[in-house]
Amino acid sequence: RNNDILVAYLVNGNPLPDKHFPLRLVGDDLQKNEMVGTIAEIVLHIDAVSVPTPAPEPTVTPAPAASAVEGDLVIVGLVDEPLGLTEADLREMDVVQVTVEHPKKGQQEYEGVRLNALLDQAGVQAEAKKLVITADDDYSGEVFVAEVRDCADCMVALTEDPGKFRMVMPALPSNVWIKGVVKLEIK
Repeated sequence: RNNDILVAYLVNGNPLPDKHFPLRLVGDDLQKNEMVGTIAEIVLHIDAVSVPTPAPEPTVTPAPAASAVEGDLVIVGLVDEPLGLTEADLREMDVVQVTVEHPKKGQQEYEGVRLNALLDQAGVQAEAKKLVITADDDYSGEVFVAEVRDCADCMVALTEDPGKFRMVMPALPSNVWIKGVVKLEIK
């Protein structure tokens, strides 16, 4: 009598593949041809069988609401209302044209929505200190919220590429004049 032979219904905590269903004999003393895939045809005398109970499925905690915001441009973080905006949404807002000094290209004309109008719509919270601007290639730059609030002509500019935007940040460093912006996170 060999006590090291088991009737298995799980392998590594997962149900056996269909080709082995419903049960399989396994044991150190068995030859490969003795580990019968389907034992429904085999008659066994089993004194007692102890079948372990599978572990309960882990519960999934929903992600925070901020990650559920979708759009061509999202505004998240320390805001009262996270925003997911499409190009059509931006075009329905107060679109303005400005001529400003680009740090590398000189005087340039841009069309878009003032950044402060977007931050007002999202409701920037009082404890907010920084704005992190992230592009579609994961490049990011930071600026103080106070500097943005002092910048009347800072904007999210529309481009010739549908759904693509760029930051226009006059009098601020060139590293925050980000192309392909997809996220504004208030921290």
